[in-house]
Amino acid sequence: MAVSGIEGALTCAHDPLEMTSSDVVMAHFRRLLTVDPERAARNGLKVYTALGIHPRAIPSDPERVIEKLPDLLKNPSVVAVGEVGLDSGSDIEKDVFKSQLKVADELDYPVIVHTPRREKADVTPQIMDVIDGTIDESMVVVEHVNMEVLPELVETECMLGTDCAT
Repeated sequence: MAVSGIEGALTCAHDPLEMTSSDVVMAHFRRLLTVDPERAARNGLKVYTALGIHPRAIPSDPERVIEKLPDLLKNPSVVAVGEVGLDSGSDIEKDVFKSQLKVADELDYPVIVHTPRREKADVTPQIMDVIDGTIDESMVVVEHVNMEVLPELVETECMLGTDCAT
């Protein structure tokens, strides 16, 4: 990337492992905050980070991660909360999503929101319901937007990210 003239990139917390506990999530965050930026810097690239519990990676004890999130966001490389959101629209996903949106709102951080690969048209309105009244839409980037949900999202104040896979 640096060879092509790119000076910086953003990496988001995601679902690379089965997140069985908060310890696994925190190990993932540590890698994003230490290993990846160091490796990128050796190659002339500045890496910024977004941290949050991905909806496909909710541990059995998400409250432990959410409790630590405000301190983690103080890391100078962290510029957003994410990738957070809903995948199936379950109650636990909604609770974890809303808790993270509240942290982002309180600390004035932008949020990168995941929309699911499947059932996107059914779950995206639920995502917007959680966002509504929790955080200012202008602080939200909704990711993986495709033509199926674009009409619903285009009138919001959210920034929209494309779904390159479709």
